[in-house]
Amino acid sequence: MCKSFIKDRFFKELFNRYFGSGVNEDSLEKIEKLITSYDSELVYSTLNIIKASVISETPFIESYKLIRQHIDTRTESSEVSDKFILSLTLKYLVTMDSNGIETLISTKKDFIKEVIADKLKIKISEVTDDMKTEELTNSDGVYSIEEPSLNSWDEYFFNMAVQSARNSKCLSRNVGAVLVKDKSILGTGYNGPPRGVPRCDLRWSIDKKFMEKYKTDDTLSQDFYCNKCPRKVLGAGSGEMLDLCIAAHAEENAIVNAARMGIKVKGATLYVSCAIPCFKCIIKIINAGISELVVTGIQFYDDNSEFLINNSDLKVRIYNFKK
Repeated sequence: MCKSFIKDRFFKELFNRYFGSGVNEDSLEKIEKLITSYDSELVYSTLNIIKASVISETPFIESYKLIRQHIDTRTESSEVSDKFILSLTLKYLVTMDSNGIETLISTKKDFIKEVIADKLKIKISEVTDDMKTEELTNSDGVYSIEEPSLNSWDEYFFNMAVQSARNSKCLSRNVGAVLVKDKSILGTGYNGPPRGVPRCDLRWSIDKKFMEKYKTDDTLSQDFYCNKCPRKVLGAGSGEMLDLCIAAHAEENAIVNAARMGIKVKGATLYVSCAIPCFKCIIKIINAGISELVVTGIQFYDDNSEFLINNSDLKVRIYNFKK
């Protein structure tokens, strides 16, 4: 019964403009919200025109003209969009389960187009066959790995800790950590401010109290402080003015990130891209039930770390890349 609508050139033109990738459950919900946003009397009167047009097998373009004429007589509804008219038509056709409408609501998926559209940040309808061909051609050889094989699990997890560290937003030093159990990763972490919190160098411009308390020179511009650790700007030595640091350490972030996902870390091994962690992280490592800590060397950040390790069951060892 709706074939005259489905085959109508203007109907296809509007459909491709607003629903080029097809109509799914999500878009049907959006259609419902759009329709209900208009005056109910207008919805009913427009729906009646659509019903009559479908029953009489009137082409959609003629139905559209009738609806527009109807709208023009209602000055308060002059801003009614074409999308509203199309959405109401689709809702009616879907409700009727009309013959032919399934070709619209069951659009064949093309995941290659979806991947390319996401990569290029464009609409799926804008993806051309040439784009698909180019992407498929450039995907050749993805299985080729020219790097030599790893010698040990330590090397494997150390590399992961290093890669995690590369994502650090800390302006002092970058550290990564990986939590492992049974050769499976439970969580990763890197040092930096908590989720959503601005980086520490921005405090000079957005934290009035901080700026008034630690302002160094009236003649210096905000660019001077950009990309610089506040502790270093203020001349703090190692372990000094730590109260200015708003970063969480990689070790505690690895533990917190696992907990955030409901993952137990008791009995796990923690690989870090540094020497012995600070005593605050050691406390969390011990209390989390982590059984082993793998480090790059035996250098202590503070005396408390050595005391805590010597008086706990935590095992510490240095990476072995030759196993």
